[in-house]
Amino acid sequence: MVRFNNLIHLKGTYMRYILLIALIFSSVADAKRYIIPNDKDVLTAHNTHAETDSLYPFEIDVLVWNIYKGYNKTWKKDFEDLTRDKEILLLQEVYAQDKMFNVFERMVEFEFWFARSWIDTKDNNTASGVSTASIVKTTLKKWQRSYYREPIIKTPKVTLFTRYKLTGHDKELLVGNIHAINFVRYYKLKHMLVEAAKVIKNHQGPVLFAGDFNTWTKTKLGVMNGIFKNLAMKRVKFDHDIRKRFLGKVLDHAWIKELKVISSRIPNVKGSDHPPLELRLSLL
Repeated sequence: MVRFNNLIHLKGTYMRYILLIALIFSSVADAKRYIIPNDKDVLTAHNTHAETDSLYPFEIDVLVWNIYKGYNKTWKKDFEDLTRDKEILLLQEVYAQDKMFNVFERMVEFEFWFARSWIDTKDNNTASGVSTASIVKTTLKKWQRSYYREPIIKTPKVTLFTRYKLTGHDKELLVGNIHAINFVRYYKLKHMLVEAAKVIKNHQGPVLFAGDFNTWTKTKLGVMNGIFKNLAMKRVKFDHDIRKRFLGKVLDHAWIKELKVISSRIPNVKGSDHPPLELRLSLL
């Protein structure tokens, strides 16, 4: 009986080793699946038809949305409905497939800039990243790649900065769009946010910084709050707060500086696993 139990234990241990080895090989395969674009290939334009040179500074309508690669059935309809009256779009988890970019290209009044985080070699070399669109021409386009990478698949995340003229004002609006690194220790997220904060600190004028921060722990929330409050920025609040949560913590945020909130709401749509954020902002 003792020998039989020992045999069962050995077989159980053996199976665990097999499963561990299989997981390691699977992880290595996934890591090779995704490639990181060269610096010169990170930023691409989709539509450059914006004819307006400046934003009206006292009513700026913004959509912030992690669009979940357009996987959900109602994404297209929801996206078209939500963007109909917007002037700036901050999109995360953009997936550069025809079904998505065909929608973008039909929105001829917008200028789209797409910053690619990684390319999936097993899905027709499709890129994923963040995209910022506007009905006015950009005066600056700048991206940052996270220094640290996601575990296992070893992919980075990106932050995209754009800048816009404001009608009747010398100062310009700086817009930051982030999809933050996920499933890492807090100091790796902090590094990404600190790098973004350097750009904001050097800007003289109003700022909107928003997106999916992946702040699913108390520590990560505290890190984010500390960095942006140190820049004299304010976090936008929502009365009916149905923002995406993980482990009870909100993931999507919007921070502003030298701006005030006219209205903020979260439409209850099913086009993504993240509810969108709608903002109407005004220069102070």
